[in-house]
Amino acid sequence: MDEHELTFLQKQSCNSEYGASECLPPEEIDILLSKLKGWEIVTENNLCKLRCTFCCRTFSASMSLANAVAAISDDQNHHPSMIVEWGKVTVTWWTRELSGLHLNDFIMAAKCSLIAATNAQQ
Repeated sequence: MDEHELTFLQKQSCNSEYGASECLPPEEIDILLSKLKGWEIVTENNLCKLRCTFCCRTFSASMSLANAVAAISDDQNHHPSMIVEWGKVTVTWWTRELSGLHLNDFIMAAKCSLIAATNAQQ
């Protein structure tokens, strides 16, 4: 993973204007996925999605991480599916308007990884 490219993704903002947008092609998905440690592509209900499970020390830490992801999601107007459990949070991104993956999903995944790394140090 190229840290410069990951930082570039983390600093981007989501664009919620999907008018002429299409789902990312598989080649671009592979390139972007290679920049994200721990994330995987899953197919669920015939939709391509981006998923990562973050480990936490306690349920309170899991909630803290989920709340931080919720806050940045509201700020960026792009929201994931999340499952919060004792000791872990599973975050899944896809763009509902396109029924697949968009650059926004990878931007938000990078932001989630940064939040999780920061929360783990606390």
